[in-house]
Amino acid sequence: MSFLPYEELRVFQLAERLSDEVWELVRPWKYFENAYLKSIGGFQPKHQTPNTKH
Repeated sequence: MSFLPYEELRVFQLAERLSDEVWELVRPWKYFENAYLKSIGGFQPKHQTPNTKH
């Protein structure tokens, strides 16, 4: 029996391709981008200051 690294398995390559294509579809949806960044500890919320006239 031979051994293949999982990166060379066809099912792994297809899963990678699918995840890349899905990410391209949902990237414009800021909710998913912010949720992902928050999950990896890279989320920095933008602080909005109220519009005030001086």
